[in-house]
Amino acid sequence: MKSNQTQRRFVPFTLLAVVVVAIAAALWWAANRTGDDSSTPAADHENALQTVRVALAATEDLDGDAADKAWSRLRQMRPDDVAVTRNWALNRLLIVDRLAEQTENRSLSADQRQAARTALPDRIAEANAAVDAFGSLQPDADVLTRWMKARVDVRQAALLPAAIARGATRRVFDDLADFVLEHPDKDTVILAGTIWDLVNRMGIIEDLPADLRDKAADALTQLAESNPDNLFVAVQAAQLNLAAQRPAAAQAIENAARLAKAIQPEMKARAGGAIESIDGLVTQMTDDIAQQDWQTANRGFGIWFNLVNASELMKADRRRASPHPLDRISFETIRQLSMEAQNESPVQAFDATLSFRHVVIDDSTDARSVIPVDLNVDLRPDLVSVSDQNEITLWRQSDSGDFKRIADDAAGINVAGMIATDLFMVDRAAPDKVKVLPPADPDATATPDFSVGLRHNVVPTLVVYGDEGIRLFGMDGRDTTADDRRLFAVDAATGLEDVRDVVKVIAGDLEGDGDLDLVVATRNDGLRLFINRGTRRFFEAAAPATGTMVDLAIVDIDRDLDLDIVAVEEGSGTIGLLENLLHLQFRYRALSGAPAMADAQRVFVDDVDGNVSWDLVVSGKTGGQIVWSQTADAGMWTVDSVSQNDGPMINGLLVDFDNDSFGELLHATDDGSLKCTHLTSDGFGATKAVQGDGMVGDVWHAADFDNNGRIDRCGVDQRGIVLGMNTTENDAHYLQVRMKGIDDNNAASGRVNHYAIGSTLELRFGPHYRSKVITSPMTHFGLDGIDRADSLRIIFPNGLTQTTRSPAVDTLVEEEQTLKGSCPYLYAWDGEKFAFVTDCLWAAPLGLQVAAGVVAKDRPWEYLKVDGRFVAEKDGRYHLRLTEELWEIAYFDHVAFTAVDHPPGVQIETNEKVGPPSIAQPTIYAFDQADMQPAVAARDTRGNDVADRLADVDGRYVQGFDRRIVQGLCPPHWIELTVPDQALQRRDAGEAVYMVLTGWILPTDTSLNIQIDQNDEMPPIEFPGVWVPDGDAGETKMPGWRPAIASMGFPGGKTKTIVVDVTDALVPEDPRLRIRTSAQIYWDAAKFTNRRGDDALVVHDLTMDTAEVGYRGFSRRIRTSLQQPETYDYHIADADPRWPPLQGSLTGPGDVSDMLSQWDDKMVVISGGDEIRLTFKVPDSPVPDGYVRDFVLHCVGWDKDADLNTLAGQSADPLPFRHMKSYPPTLADQDAAAQVMRSHATSRNRRQSFRRFWHRP
Repeated sequence: MKSNQTQRRFVPFTLLAVVVVAIAAALWWAANRTGDDSSTPAADHENALQTVRVALAATEDLDGDAADKAWSRLRQMRPDDVAVTRNWALNRLLIVDRLAEQTENRSLSADQRQAARTALPDRIAEANAAVDAFGSLQPDADVLTRWMKARVDVRQAALLPAAIARGATRRVFDDLADFVLEHPDKDTVILAGTIWDLVNRMGIIEDLPADLRDKAADALTQLAESNPDNLFVAVQAAQLNLAAQRPAAAQAIENAARLAKAIQPEMKARAGGAIESIDGLVTQMTDDIAQQDWQTANRGFGIWFNLVNASELMKADRRRASPHPLDRISFETIRQLSMEAQNESPVQAFDATLSFRHVVIDDSTDARSVIPVDLNVDLRPDLVSVSDQNEITLWRQSDSGDFKRIADDAAGINVAGMIATDLFMVDRAAPDKVKVLPPADPDATATPDFSVGLRHNVVPTLVVYGDEGIRLFGMDGRDTTADDRRLFAVDAATGLEDVRDVVKVIAGDLEGDGDLDLVVATRNDGLRLFINRGTRRFFEAAAPATGTMVDLAIVDIDRDLDLDIVAVEEGSGTIGLLENLLHLQFRYRALSGAPAMADAQRVFVDDVDGNVSWDLVVSGKTGGQIVWSQTADAGMWTVDSVSQNDGPMINGLLVDFDNDSFGELLHATDDGSLKCTHLTSDGFGATKAVQGDGMVGDVWHAADFDNNGRIDRCGVDQRGIVLGMNTTENDAHYLQVRMKGIDDNNAASGRVNHYAIGSTLELRFGPHYRSKVITSPMTHFGLDGIDRADSLRIIFPNGLTQTTRSPAVDTLVEEEQTLKGSCPYLYAWDGEKFAFVTDCLWAAPLGLQVAAGVVAKDRPWEYLKVDGRFVAEKDGRYHLRLTEELWEIAYFDHVAFTAVDHPPGVQIETNEKVGPPSIAQPTIYAFDQADMQPAVAARDTRGNDVADRLADVDGRYVQGFDRRIVQGLCPPHWIELTVPDQALQRRDAGEAVYMVLTGWILPTDTSLNIQIDQNDEMPPIEFPGVWVPDGDAGETKMPGWRPAIASMGFPGGKTKTIVVDVTDALVPEDPRLRIRTSAQIYWDAAKFTNRRGDDALVVHDLTMDTAEVGYRGFSRRIRTSLQQPETYDYHIADADPRWPPLQGSLTGPGDVSDMLSQWDDKMVVISGGDEIRLTFKVPDSPVPDGYVRDFVLHCVGWDKDADLNTLAGQSADPLPFRHMKSYPPTLADQDAAAQVMRSHATSRNRRQSFRRFWHRP
């Protein structure tokens, strides 16, 4: 966490100063309020609450001294508060850790390291005192106390002379190992990492004394047995038993291999073909152990270990076994104080009993269940019901609130349940499922008002399920729909035909490809995962073995951006997690610290206490419980404590019915009566009867049927289908949010499912924070008595973050989805400002899958022309900025800048284009502008005359396609160009003919590539090629045309010019060319010319003067038309994090000129918000008289999109390098990869802050 503190140095000084002043002011206020004899109980609670907020914020900010003052103040105020003392001790551990790391940080000066070493003894003593105080207050927390004590003792031992330190280390080890062995019944997993660290501190495992090694093996074996789902502990137990040459090593290896089974595809890819079978490797190891061939077994284990050690699964389990002190912070005190403050001075006293007016929609007593669905996309919930005879009925609500039966059909199975969800991405049988862009009018003037969107015209698919399987039904309740198309069974094969004994179904985007998949709980086969091809057809992904689950909830529980599944097991009530490991890899584990609750029926995900961590609310026949949590880092969701509620809470429904911002759990009791239990920031509140006439039933669903901002409910009871219209009286405010797409270049993007299901919504109002998982088209927030909301933020499943400031309350907000881009940006000082030039590193993507398991080739070098109008001298230097503003990581190994002086009548271009080295060899072309001629004729795909639009580079782009399938993929389109006679004549004279094209591309990304690959109704992308007329071409994609240049390359990203040699492609008798592609490319200009000699060019290789890394933030986006790319205003920037934090270390702030001076595998690693500030000396030779100066930027590096389907995309690791054979590196490159990582250990000393993005109120 040292590097998180380094990250803070990147924050502009003014922002940092504000934070420090705010903490200091809050502490001053708290201190003075404490001494105020006239304070009221409400003021005392508010005083303590403010102080604990300051203490938590400073602790998580690693501002140890400020946090220590706040916790010490709270200790005076609440001396018997266990949570306060615990956090006080943990913060002191953090102070010791920080100082100890500084003593070993070679990037610090010798004086700085010595100062840290001098301060350590006193800080260690203070930490020991705090740990002892905690232990005396909570003696039953002996595991946590020993863990804290051991951390301090290890730091203290490191200060001793080597001989003494070894003995001190051994004593700490013996104490922990003995404790583990003597207490097999205790949850001691957090000691595993410390024990392993101590073993390694005492020497190489094979050289350790036998008694020490045996004790370590015993302790880790015990820990592995008591924590059978922790891969890290299992691996270390196997390694120690193998080193001790114990037969038990075979079983330990098999246990570890079982846990690693979930990531075998990843392991196999990392092996790179060096190993035929992972299972075979494990079998060979166990056979070697049986033969006591320890040397061969160790060799095999080393290979297996290298395959598993770099995995995210191993890293996550290592963190569980070796937690960071922040992982153990308690929020018990802030929950209690929040509740006490609310009781003393409530915002608005909402003590009214919930009340409902019941409306019988259909009095048929054979109705079995009903769900709300918007059948005609008018924002009014309609209904879908199923009867005891398994007849499905659609009920459409009118403007007056009446419901009319509009369609019926037989379910075809005995229905146990149903959901409505959008399963389409592309449906060729239903064109209205595909967003269609307006045809481009060649003569139209683009309007800047492009953001006015169209509401989704998507009606969900009905999924019904039961013992006999799953059936899908299309629905469409619009007036214009024919009667026989309002409700119809999907008769085509779906891939779900063999599913049986279904208990529960939920939908979510499991692999992040933009469409919704199905998670199916079955009675005999556990959980089954069905991946959507985007067309209501599915294939099954491997799922770990589980029991029968009675309820499921989808959520990114650990805030690592992929969607997980929380599940409740039938009967036992065990709460488990289907953990998403990316790339369709999953594991299941029971949630440690979340007690099983017999006969649990429902699980809900909600951040009840507003601490930016998902809590779990469980209800059932025997009661209810809230599993309070905290999330200290991505992937680190941990249980803080549990609140219990006695008494039956049958068929629970968690909704904020009274708009007080907290949920109410509606439930039945043993006697059949309906009750409501209020949730508070401290647990379960009062339970009251619900006013109204009956309406109990088995299953209820919530929706705002009359759009009045109060949530209603629907269900089935003895009267038939019934609505419970919420008539609870109060004046609380609310906000409702509905996501939609926009009708511009993001239409039919395909990157996020239509209603953003699975996204996280965060609302901040006053001092409050509330968050919800989007599980339906509309998400509801109650605002209590607060009449103004500050901000609404959504974090989409693809990582995009979007914020709306000050959304209006008491309204429905239809938020437009915008989407992310790719590649670092180049800005240059033009004499007045830093102007946006273009993007770079476009030919060097890392881990970009073009199909499942197929990775795009990378070309790390590029030569970009920089027009002279962008570059002006300032203080004898040219100033450039390379910024990273997107959700990605850039690796710059070398940057060079060249000035090219040339006559004004000469246009220079480089040979840069996206493609292999063979078509982009470094070249500076010199063209005589007088000879550069536009096409004689130019037409687009529809035959429109576009010659005028392609005549010059003027920003009037030609859009050859009329619709888009998904972002980056369109139906095939082209521009048809007739080559000028002059170019043909010169060709006949032996000169080359060049086509000079200017344009830009909006690309797909890895997730869209996966989606396209899965969907056999989507063709793969056809990148630009040159086609020529040929009446004898036979069967081709374009009759009468044949491909002459199959792959000509294309402009990477923002507007760029490419040069294509078409000399050999021309057909003299019909000099037309078609530039055909299905990529989303927009063309600005097309000209033909012949190359003139470059003898008139004067080239200057400029000297890099300075290069430094710094944090700047994110530029304001500028968009002027539908067909033009976004540009950016460098001088209007937002310093707040725009993207979720990525793992791994980044280059620290300061001078990096040595790292960029040559291509040597010493690189600068930057991510969102960072920039490299470059200056180059102006050459001594002035521009010759009558000449002008342009420039060429040469970059060597790579760019890695953080897309969830990018291989290793969520981390800055592993580093790329020049001679790597593939990325991520395989076993064949592991030694070189390790060396590159070691060589950057000092320069990469900064990490992105988890808490700056996921900030608390």
